[in-house]
Amino acid sequence: MVAGLLALTVIALSAAGIAVNAAADASRQAANASRQHAIALSRELAAESLAADSTSPLTARRLAVAAWRVFPTGQAGSVLANLLIEQQQRGILPGNPAKQGVSKVAFSPDGKLLAVAYGDGTVRLWNPVTQQAIGAPLPAAIGPGGVFSMAFSPDGTLLAIVGDPGIVRLWNPATGQAIGAPFLPADTGIGTVEGETSVAFSPDGKLLAIATDAGTVRLWNPATRQTVGAPFLAVANGGLIGVAFSPDGTLLATADLAGYVRLWNPATGQAVGAPILAVANGGLNAVAFSPDGKLLASAGADGTVRLWNPATRQAVGAPLPPVTGGVFGVAFSPDGKLLASAGADGTVRLWNPVTRQAVGAPLPATRSEAEVFGVAFSPDGTLLASAGGDGTVRLWNPATRQAPRAPLPPVTGGVNGLAFGPDGKLLAGAGGDGTVRLWDPATRQPAGVLPAETGPGSKVNGVAFSPDGKLLATANGDATVGLWNPVTGQASGGFSGRNAVAFSPDGKLLAAAEVGGIVRLWDPATRQPARAPLPADPGGIVNGVAFSPDGKLLAAAEADGYVLLWNPVTGKPVGAPFRVYTGPVAAANGVAFSPDGKLLASAGGDGTVRLWNPATGQPVGAPLPAYAGQVAAVNAVAFSPDGKLLASASADGTARTWQMPLFTNPYATLCADVGPPTKAEWTHYAPGEPQPSVCR
Repeated sequence: MVAGLLALTVIALSAAGIAVNAAADASRQAANASRQHAIALSRELAAESLAADSTSPLTARRLAVAAWRVFPTGQAGSVLANLLIEQQQRGILPGNPAKQGVSKVAFSPDGKLLAVAYGDGTVRLWNPVTQQAIGAPLPAAIGPGGVFSMAFSPDGTLLAIVGDPGIVRLWNPATGQAIGAPFLPADTGIGTVEGETSVAFSPDGKLLAIATDAGTVRLWNPATRQTVGAPFLAVANGGLIGVAFSPDGTLLATADLAGYVRLWNPATGQAVGAPILAVANGGLNAVAFSPDGKLLASAGADGTVRLWNPATRQAVGAPLPPVTGGVFGVAFSPDGKLLASAGADGTVRLWNPVTRQAVGAPLPATRSEAEVFGVAFSPDGTLLASAGGDGTVRLWNPATRQAPRAPLPPVTGGVNGLAFGPDGKLLAGAGGDGTVRLWDPATRQPAGVLPAETGPGSKVNGVAFSPDGKLLATANGDATVGLWNPVTGQASGGFSGRNAVAFSPDGKLLAAAEVGGIVRLWDPATRQPARAPLPADPGGIVNGVAFSPDGKLLAAAEADGYVLLWNPVTGKPVGAPFRVYTGPVAAANGVAFSPDGKLLASAGGDGTVRLWNPATGQPVGAPLPAYAGQVAAVNAVAFSPDGKLLASASADGTARTWQMPLFTNPYATLCADVGPPTKAEWTHYAPGEPQPSVCR
C-alpha cells in the first residue's frame, strides 16, 4: 500500500515537473517570439523613417524614436544618429512635438536665442549655436491660426508675441514666463474682432507698435503697459499685415493687404507723405528697413521684392525677379550688404540690395516644396534662419551659404589628424599634402597654414598642442616629429616619430607612435627619451595615441581594430584590449578622451566615429557616419577643451565638428525635439500594432 502511494506520488511529481518545464518552455518561446516581432517592427520603422525623411522630416524623426523604443536595434540606432547628423550638417532645427509648419523666426539682440513660432500656436526658444531647445514651448496662441508675429525688445528682456485670435502677450525669454495680462483688442478701444496682427519695438525699446487687422496701429509703453497717444487709422478698409520702425525710430512703416506701404511719424501719429503702391495686384506680406534706414524692402504676394527710398518714397530700381507663389518675408543683414527673401517656392534667396543682383543660387530651405514663411539674420550677421512650412528651421552661414556645421573645406590628400588648442580657439588639421591647417572653430574660417613637411610625397599624420598652447607637435611622414610655435609658425626642432603624437596633461611627456607598433615617450623640453618605449602593438601599426585627462592612462589605437590602455608611468597595460572595429576595414585610426575622461572616441577605417566608456569598454550610442556619399575612412578625432565639440578628420579631405551633448543620447535628443509619433502616424506606419509609450 505504502509502496503504491509512493509510486503514485513519484508519478504525480514527475508529471508536475514535466508540466512546469513545458510551461517554462512555452513562456520562453513566447518571449522569444515577442522579441523577434519587436526586432522586426523596429527595423521596419527604421526603414520607414529613412524613406520619410526626404518629404516629412518631423514624421521621420518620430518614427526613429519609436523604432528605438520598440527595440534598440542597430538599424534604429543608426537612423537616430544619421538624422542628428543631418540636422547638424544641414543646419536643421526639426520642430516641436506637435506638428504643422514654422511661421516666424527671430533672433534675440545678443544672438544667443532664436525664437521659433510653430503652426500649433507655440513658440520655442533655441540656442542657435548648439541647436538645442531651451525650456518648454511658450503657449503663445489659443486659436487655430497660430502665431502671427513676434519681436524681441532691443535689450532682449522681452519677447512680444501675437497669437490667434489676435492677442499680444509679453514674455520673459530668460524664464519662459508671461509678463502681465495680454494686450487684448478691446484694450485698444477699437473693439474689432480681427485683433492684432503684427508687433514691433522702437529702437530705444520705449514703444511697442501693435497693428490690427482692422487697419489701426496703437503705440504702447511696454514698461507701464499704458497706451501712448491715440490710435491712428493706417488703412480704412483694414488688413494691416506688417509694421516696422526705422533704425532711428523717426518713422514707422506699415504694410497692408491692399498692396500699400505707408510711412508714419510715431511721435505724432501723422502720415509722412502719400502712400506707396508696392503691389498693384495682390497684397503685401512684410516690410523691413535697411540698417542705415536708407532703404525699405517690401515683400509682395505677387512674388516680388521691391526696394524704396523712405525719404522720397520712390522706387529704387526695378523689382527683384519674382518668386512663384509670393514672398512671405524679407530681412537685411546687419551690415546692409545682403537682403534675404523667404519664398513660397521653398527657397531663401540672397540679394545685393545695391546692385539688386542675386548672390548665388536660391537656397533650398524646405522639403516637399513647402513654403518659407520668414527669414532673420543674427545680430552679428553670421547666421541666417529660415522658417519652413515643413515644420523645420534651417540655419545658414550667409558668407559660405552652408550650414554652420557643414564640413570644413577639403584639404588635398585628406586630413590625417586633428587637435584643438587648449583655449578652444584654434583647430589644427594634419594634412595629406604636408601642411598643418589652422581654423577658428567658432567661425570655421582659416587661421593659418604651417608647411610641416615639404617635397614629393609629403604628408603629416598627426598633430597635438601642448597644454599651454605654446607648442604644436606634428607627426610627419618622414618619421620625424616637428615642434612648432603655432603663433609665429617657426619650427623649434624635433625627434623621431611617425604616425601620431599626444602631449600629457602636464606637458612633461610627448607620446609618439613609431614604425613597428612602438610608442615612445619623450621629454619635449630636452628632446630626450623620458622612459622606455611601450610595445603597444609589436610588429603592428599604432595609428593614434591619447592621454587621459588625469594623465594616468595612455590609449593606443591599432590598425587591427583594437584600442589598448597603458599606464605611462609603469609602462604596463591596463585591462584587456577592447575591439572597436571589425570587418574588412577594421582599422582604429585615431583615439581621443573627453575632457572629463568619461568618453573615449575612436576614428575608424569604416568611415564612422564611435564613442566608448573607457572604464568598461562598452559602446555609448550608435556609430556616427563621418562621410558624405562614398565611404571614406576617419583618420582622427579630437575633443574641444570644454567637451562640447568633437572634431573628426576624414580621408575625403574634410573635417567635421559634432555637438557632443546631442550624440551621447540620440533618443533623448530627438524626443526633446519632436516627441512621439502621432496616433495618425502610428496607425499609418504600424497598422494593427499597439502604440508603445515613447519619449516618456
